[in-house]
Amino acid sequence: MVKLVLFGGAFDPVHVEHQSLYDAVVKELSFDELIIIPSYNPPHKTGGRMTDFEDRVNMLRIAFPDAVISDYEYRSGKKNYTYETLKRFKTSDNEIYYVIGGD
Repeated sequence: MVKLVLFGGAFDPVHVEHQSLYDAVVKELSFDELIIIPSYNPPHKTGGRMTDFEDRVNMLRIAFPDAVISDYEYRSGKKNYTYETLKRFKTSDNEIYYVIGGD
């Protein structure tokens, strides 16, 4: 069974708490793969403007140069609900752990 950690969030902007959480996951959890999933069009963020998706991905690449960063939510082109994203990554061969910040 593959242990997959998904680290989700707006990352708008990427900040030291994201880095602390990432470091804690890497240090404390035993997993096979970790994927960072920046949100694209979250339904709970209405009326506000988010930083451009590509800019947020570039910030993630700088902050986490060795990380896998998924553009799944961007490619979907629609409002993204967490349960749909988790279903997309869930297979019969993996066990998913979902990590998000407290803000």
